[in-house]
Amino acid sequence: MPILAPDVGQDMIPYVYAIQDDLLVAQTAPHLFNSGTYPMKTIQVAGTVYKLRRPLQGRAYLSPRGEYEFVVDALAPHVAGKGASVSEAIDDWRMLVHASIQQMLAMRPFEMSIEDARRWRAFESVIDTSELRRTTPIRMRQLGRVEYLHTQYPQAIHWMGGGRERVSLDAMPSEFPSYKPGQWIEAICERDPLTSRLLRVAHIERIPQVRMMSRDQQDQYWASLPTSTPLPESDLDWTRTD
Repeated sequence: MPILAPDVGQDMIPYVYAIQDDLLVAQTAPHLFNSGTYPMKTIQVAGTVYKLRRPLQGRAYLSPRGEYEFVVDALAPHVAGKGASVSEAIDDWRMLVHASIQQMLAMRPFEMSIEDARRWRAFESVIDTSELRRTTPIRMRQLGRVEYLHTQYPQAIHWMGGGRERVSLDAMPSEFPSYKPGQWIEAICERDPLTSRLLRVAHIERIPQVRMMSRDQQDQYWASLPTSTPLPESDLDWTRTD
C-alpha cells in the first residue's frame, strides 16, 4: 500500500511513494492538500531524546475526509502520522518513530526481515543511533541498605554484592529521606551505559532484611546441587555420526 511522503512541487500537489523492486516510485496524490511545513531539530518522547544527524522538515496534509497526515521526507516510506488535527498527527508520528526504533533496537541483525533492515537504514540515516546507545541509561534492579554517614539524611546505599555508593537526594525518589539507617531497599536504578554511574533511581521500596548465608549454609547449598557424578562415563565417540 503506498505511503504518503511530503514531496511538494510548485503546484503544491503532494506525492505518494510506493516501493517497487526496492525502489521508491513517486505517484501524484492530488486528493491531499498541503497544510504547512514544520522544521524539527530533535525528536523527543518522554525522557528519550533522538539526536538528528541534520535538521528535518516535516509536512502536514489534510485529506478530504478531514484527517491530517504528517510525514518527513527521509522516513516517509515507513512512517506517516495521522490525527484529527496537525498536533495529533505530529504526536502520532513521534510515537511511531519512537516505537519503531525501540522495537528494532531490541532485535539482533539476523532477526530483522528485509523490510525491517530497510526501515532501520532509513532511521539510521537521520538519527544518530550510536549516540542513542551511548546515552540511553541502563535499567537494573538492585538490593541494598540505607546508610546516613553521620548526617541527618541518607547519603549512601550499601548495595548487595556491590559495595557502598554515595547518592544525591536529587537522584532519588522524594520518600527516600524518610528511610531509616539500615533499612533494606529494592531499587530500580538507571545507570550510565559507559561508566555505570548512577543517574537516578526511578523507583524504590522497603523490603524485609536480607540475611546473608553463613559459610556452613553456603557449603550445604552447594552440596545439594546436582553434579555429573551419577552420569555414565563416556568419551568423544558419542559425537560420531558414522
